[in-house]
Amino acid sequence: MKTLNVNFGQLPTPRITSVGMTGGASYFRILSPLIVLVFAISPLGAQSPECPKAELILPSGLVNIEQEATIVLRIVRDFAGSVDWKVSAGTIVNGLGSQVLTLMPHEEDEGKSIKVSARLQGLPNCSVEVSDLLRIAPLPIGEPADVLGKIGKGRFAKSFFQSRLDSYISQLSFSPDDEGLVVVAFDTTASRKYKIAHIKLILEQLKFRHMDPSRITFYISEGESQESTTLWTASPDARIPKYMRTLPTIKGEEFEQQAPNLFFKKK
Repeated sequence: MKTLNVNFGQLPTPRITSVGMTGGASYFRILSPLIVLVFAISPLGAQSPECPKAELILPSGLVNIEQEATIVLRIVRDFAGSVDWKVSAGTIVNGLGSQVLTLMPHEEDEGKSIKVSARLQGLPNCSVEVSDLLRIAPLPIGEPADVLGKIGKGRFAKSFFQSRLDSYISQLSFSPDDEGLVVVAFDTTASRKYKIAHIKLILEQLKFRHMDPSRITFYISEGESQESTTLWTASPDARIPKYMRTLPTIKGEEFEQQAPNLFFKKK
């Protein structure tokens, strides 16, 4: 029997074969059967498109309530699709589907952050969504300038009360845009006559110091454990404390007209 000897030494160098197409077409070259396999798996020119990058441009700083805020979606690439906007609060004024959104926050949004999200539509091979927080400015709260207890008996006690009112009136005079809020809390022993006299005392001091009574609003609380008069100053856009929002109010210039209808429970 004859033995077949095979030499597994150096493999032959891959040949470069030129393959022509009839009709004078251009030639392409195949370096090896392995390259042919690669081309079969990955067709020539089939590349995944790059997804566009996007970012939200929000107003710098805080946004006031009832003030329109413009939010821009910046897209780094040509984009012909639409934008799906979502917000956690506020009202969308216009811009749905576009790259510029106008949003209006409301009073209930003050001091909070509104989440704004934008998703690009019309990208079959991409999912692009961005979000950010729009910060809403809190409303300023008025500050109590002074808190007075029940007026004692005697001329000195009344004069002391009036001097404290003078300091309050002076503070309002130096802030012509501020409003005066006077919270009068009457205890359970206060009679109707006493309540009316107490408010009149304050209004008389305003008149004596030439303060416009229309700048003063009285907040009346009855049946408290102890009497107090709290003097507040508040800017035009200030938010009054929550406990005052449910109290009956009387405008200073309307007190004389309303007095006969006030405090019906007589002692």
